[in-house]
Amino acid sequence: MSPLKISLSIYLLKTTAHSDIQKLFDSLRTTQLTNGLDGQFISFPSPSKEPTWFRAVREHLPIPVTYNIRGQVPAGMILLHRAGRQFVITFGHAWQYLEIPWLEPDFGRTVALGAIPPNKVLEVNAEQVFAKNHSAKERAPRATSIREFGVESDRDLVGAVEGEPFDPAFGSVLRGATSLRLKIYINTVGIVLDKSLKLFASTSYRSKYPDIDNLVSVSDPNVIDLLDKALEKDILSGKTKTDAVLFAPSFRRGDAPSADGFVFGRRAGSIAIAPYLSYSSWERHLLKSRLTPTLALAKATAVHMIDAAGDTFESRNVYECLGYEVTYGGKQYILSSGVWYAADSQFVLAIDKVLKNIASPKFKLPNWNETDNEGEYNESCCIKGSGRLHFDKNIIHFGPPQSKFEFCDFMDPKNKILFFAKIPSKSAGCSHLVEQVSRTVELLYSSDNGFRMKLKKAIAKTYPGTSTSWLDTRPKPGDWAMCLVALGRKREDLPLFAKCSVAKLSKTLDRGGHPVIYAAV
Repeated sequence: MSPLKISLSIYLLKTTAHSDIQKLFDSLRTTQLTNGLDGQFISFPSPSKEPTWFRAVREHLPIPVTYNIRGQVPAGMILLHRAGRQFVITFGHAWQYLEIPWLEPDFGRTVALGAIPPNKVLEVNAEQVFAKNHSAKERAPRATSIREFGVESDRDLVGAVEGEPFDPAFGSVLRGATSLRLKIYINTVGIVLDKSLKLFASTSYRSKYPDIDNLVSVSDPNVIDLLDKALEKDILSGKTKTDAVLFAPSFRRGDAPSADGFVFGRRAGSIAIAPYLSYSSWERHLLKSRLTPTLALAKATAVHMIDAAGDTFESRNVYECLGYEVTYGGKQYILSSGVWYAADSQFVLAIDKVLKNIASPKFKLPNWNETDNEGEYNESCCIKGSGRLHFDKNIIHFGPPQSKFEFCDFMDPKNKILFFAKIPSKSAGCSHLVEQVSRTVELLYSSDNGFRMKLKKAIAKTYPGTSTSWLDTRPKPGDWAMCLVALGRKREDLPLFAKCSVAKLSKTLDRGGHPVIYAAV
């Protein structure tokens, strides 16, 4: 037995990437492994580097004083052959040499879900890419049930899971994202790889974690090529300008640090660091070279992720940072962290069923002219004689200091309907709409009448003479209907995560006795 357990990050290569990884190994000095391991080892050059923070501090140090503040971070990689597949084990920052298309994206996560009992989970990382455009990490102080974590199946793409495996071969703690991370004796890695392949090929974990896998990664290269072509068409037409989001990819280890800033293209000199990623930032970067977005440029434009010290800790490309939804062949697909995912058909059917059951309006709203913004449309709905009152941008200050809130976009006091309008071109827009409705219901029906008194004053100020007596007491569930007004989108045409958000809102409000209406204009 080896005297020392070490932490390993294990990746499974796609069979189509075997030649690519071999080229990498052939480009460096390779050592053949012995003593029971069938594979090769390489180390990567690690030039010493003065940290960014010291370059700033040095200006304030006495000139004659010299400091040896240069660091090296050794990195190594092992290529192992097992049962006709190839695995890569990385040490240090060697994982950065791996390209996203080479790897089975869900390998580590699938194995971890198969090896970790549902009541032995320590941490869950979930991407709310289209709902709120951020990642959420929850960690429990001790192993606990997956139900204790705030994973929402209709919103989250679970990227990493950590817990205590039932099989001691995987060590005491196992973490799975794209890679499988664990601490073992290295001479037992063959056993781990064999067990991992069996778990990766199995879908038995779905019965233990039924709400995890509503999105499944696409592995067919032909389908990926067709989806890329659909994406390219939308890039060239300008559709992605409004529908796409950019975010730091969750890739690869499942424990990569968060970025403090981003740089597009070649990082040199005093180039500005952007605090966040946006599609328009990429467009501005291309414009400097008189270029416009294309799929090829998305895959060629580097995105450097900068840490708090000002150093680059990872570099990817725009394609790997894109969040986008495509409908192709009657199915819905999502691009996230450079990987295409297909929505599970049963999951989509369940969401569509909920949307279909949302009530349609029995009243007529003006048709959207496809050019007005949301504010202009809201005003058009409240012309004299409509009986509707305009409240868009009528800000109510309530709650913690600096807390601002829009009660609704417009209301019909006679028929007791509150309207919330949005151009739902992408899922994030629908998420904001859903949050506004949820907040309104929460405050309007609260046992505390503080918000209602603030609202009463706001209505009286904007529309003097309008009756506000209905705010003197707590409304009963069902007194007011919530109407979602979607400008230019029927419910069946919403992006997938937008559908998820609306369906969840409908189910939540329905349980509380609050009617929901969906109006497409």
